[in-house]
Amino acid sequence: MSRIFLLFTACILSLPALAIELVRYPTHLTNNQGVQALLAPSTDGQQALLQVKGVNHAVDGVVFLTEVQDRGQGGEAYRIQFDGEPRGLLVKTQGWRGEAWRLYLPRGAGEFDLYVDNEAAGDFDA
Repeated sequence: MSRIFLLFTACILSLPALAIELVRYPTHLTNNQGVQALLAPSTDGQQALLQVKGVNHAVDGVVFLTEVQDRGQGGEAYRIQFDGEPRGLLVKTQGWRGEAWRLYLPRGAGEFDLYVDNEAAGDFDA
């Protein structure tokens, strides 16, 4: 029995760590209606952790591991799996007026324009 335990332990300890490395300073997004989103991209830019607060929806307060989809010309979509389907929860576009952020709740439950809140970003604890 102890041989099996040792073999199992050796197998588990030999697996590589699956944690993602996040950037040091996340992006805090908000709007005037109390909707907030906290975005912490990975250092390789392929994934990000995203949490949305202040919406009356199933995504409220949940931390999602998103896949980052390049939309070209500085645009990005942060995609999640919701009810088994991929959804673009947060979209950043780059226009002549600068960056624009838009939050799309799944199932057409609402859309919110957001802006970067530099003062609140320092409150984030990874």
